[in-house]
Amino acid sequence: MRVHLALALAVLPAAAQRPFVPLDGVVNGANYLPGCAPNGGIAQGALFTVFGSDLGPRQGARVTVFPLTESLAGVSLRVDMAGLRFASWPVYVGASQVGAILPAAVPVGDGTLVLTYNGQISDPVPIRVRRNAPGLFTVNQRGTGPLAMDPSAQTLRPGQLATIWATGLGPAPGNEAAGPIPGDLTEIDTRVWVGDRTARVLYRGRSGCCAGIDQIIFEIPAGIEGCQVPVNIEAGGVSSNFGSIAIAASGTCRGAQRLPPVSGARPDFRFGLTILIDGFGSVLLPSALDDYVRLAFFQRGRVEGDVEAPLHAFEANAEVPPGLCSVRYGVEFPPQPEQPNQVAMDAGTDIGITGPGGTFRIAQSELNARRYEDPRRVVIPAGRYRISNGPGGRDVGPFGFDTELITLRMLSRRERIPRSEDLRVTWDYQGPPEHLLTVFGSSRGACGRELISFSCVAHAGDGEFRVPARILSLLPPSTSIFGVSNGALNISTVTPGGLRRFTAPGLDLGLFVQISISAIRPLYE
Repeated sequence: MRVHLALALAVLPAAAQRPFVPLDGVVNGANYLPGCAPNGGIAQGALFTVFGSDLGPRQGARVTVFPLTESLAGVSLRVDMAGLRFASWPVYVGASQVGAILPAAVPVGDGTLVLTYNGQISDPVPIRVRRNAPGLFTVNQRGTGPLAMDPSAQTLRPGQLATIWATGLGPAPGNEAAGPIPGDLTEIDTRVWVGDRTARVLYRGRSGCCAGIDQIIFEIPAGIEGCQVPVNIEAGGVSSNFGSIAIAASGTCRGAQRLPPVSGARPDFRFGLTILIDGFGSVLLPSALDDYVRLAFFQRGRVEGDVEAPLHAFEANAEVPPGLCSVRYGVEFPPQPEQPNQVAMDAGTDIGITGPGGTFRIAQSELNARRYEDPRRVVIPAGRYRISNGPGGRDVGPFGFDTELITLRMLSRRERIPRSEDLRVTWDYQGPPEHLLTVFGSSRGACGRELISFSCVAHAGDGEFRVPARILSLLPPSTSIFGVSNGALNISTVTPGGLRRFTAPGLDLGLFVQISISAIRPLYE
């Protein structure tokens, strides 16, 4: 009897799982901003996305014909707002992601959303409905980088017309469930920002192809060029996410050419890194002392991933015209794979750094043979220096190269930064005047799981930069824990010329970089 019972239970279908939607799981369908962000929320008539688990069928489904219905493959969505209930129209469904259109009849305000799949109902989650909350579609489908636009993948010319695709401009007259309702929504105050200039807008309204999808036709303004010019739009005073376009008065915009990555995916890969870090003010504790770290590593063993990518992240993006800013939602640096089972390599007794400030030595650690460090932790004055390991060591032969070192330190150190005013950032810089740096700020506030940040490119020799209030206003107000703000403001740059490779007998890849960063932990208010 027990055997028969076990067999009977084995063939019974598994109990259906209730759909799960996290509290910040309802986002704009183009930029994925949560409703609690300053420019977040779902606009009336917009496409929105719900993330979670067990939301719909694993194989997925999408609508192919009009009219849209209130259920698709067993998935339906209900919005409760102001004591009323409204059904949304699902357009694609899957186990972890559902896309739907919010009817324009849903009133503005804070309400809740419930998702049902095959009779199983999720817990209510917050949804913020606004009249306008635009999001721009991008090529990577994550709301960052090059815009999805027409013409696509081209360098645009000043005076040329271009079309960008969005959702959330605002409500359109008519019933979108019956099909697309194209028309210029001239009553919606729509601005297109190309860098720090506003473009002439010729059309802003629904696309003729799809319900809930907007298109904006605008003219590329004169006087601005770059391979990654930041672009965002404002509808009804609410900003979208930032994407980028390439603009050139003539020719083709070609981005920075990097050397192909060196693969370390073999057991005996031999790798060396010499890195100088100037830390002026801690990003962890606002009262911490400055720190100057001189490190080198020489090791043998398999290396997973691209070891150069995290170091490139500190370089100012030369493809963005200096003087411009962009805003993004998401992590600052992606997690890097662990590198286990590394064997130390001997590159000599020390590495010398010789130049105008004298000679600084990074000595081999007695406790860790593959680690070289300078215990003095002092500033190296700017100038031309020679980096050398002299006669070399048992595993790594001699190397030597010249490089320009710089110093960079923030002078303006405000503890509280109003997000409604321009922010003037000043610094002391010693080095080539044409060098670029990055002005970076971020805040998590009490909003979502990811940080919202801005990044601006400036000429290091200018000594100052003004971050516009329209950029700062997109950060959430900061919060603090034990008196430490989770807001950040820093300026950073790397060695002129960026991350460089060097060669030495016994090495498959040698890297050198100086990173100079000056940071504070302000409260964005």
